[in-house]
Amino acid sequence: MDIPFIRLARFALDCTNSTLLAIEQMHYEFKNTRTEVFKYSTSCFRKSVRSLQPIC
Repeated sequence: MDIPFIRLARFALDCTNSTLLAIEQMHYEFKNTRTEVFKYSTSCFRKSVRSLQPIC
């Protein structure tokens, strides 16, 4: 495997973990969580893609 793929997989795992943590926290804090979680996960993946652009 080449390094860009490994970095992409790492970013995806980080985003998944942080999104799951956010879901758990928001589950207790907010009743309507779908939009909040969606905003959080999309911003996380956008940051990952931006940071990967120079690599690819």
